[in-house]
Amino acid sequence: LVLQVLVMNPYLTGESVWQPPLVNLLLLAYGIPVLLALLIFRLAQQRQDRTVVSTAAALALVLPMIELTLEVRHAYHGEFLRVGSTGSAEIYTYSLAWLLYAGLLLGLGIGRRLVAVRYAALAILLITVAKVFLYDMSELIGLYRVASFLGLGLCLVGVGYLHQRFVTPSSPET
Repeated sequence: LVLQVLVMNPYLTGESVWQPPLVNLLLLAYGIPVLLALLIFRLAQQRQDRTVVSTAAALALVLPMIELTLEVRHAYHGEFLRVGSTGSAEIYTYSLAWLLYAGLLLGLGIGRRLVAVRYAALAILLITVAKVFLYDMSELIGLYRVASFLGLGLCLVGVGYLHQRFVTPSSPET
């Protein structure tokens, strides 16, 4: 993970990730290892090895978020991720992509009754909330700032509703 994220990260090295969106070196570097982490997770669950289960689960949740972030960068800057400055649309897209990923995980966690996945979704949502309030508030201008806060607010209301409706349903009144 350290090698993949900190040493060989194409944003840091300045290397090309190829031109096509989604089917590029980012998928090879971050998407394929997710499948391997899920396979290791399943095997470790059968052997009841908690350390390996926890590590594989963390990789299976962190690597897609890193790939998603780099794919957004790729969409705005082409095959070389270090080239160019970050504009308002790109900053907004990061928040949107992270919210969608958190929503996907939350839906998966609720649908399959996976508490750990729900908590991971809430952690990603918390990271997104922190980004919106600490970074987007100072960097975004105009309608992007409005859309960022409005979208985040609607997502938080939706998460509260889903949690109340499906996770902790109220007991019938007596």
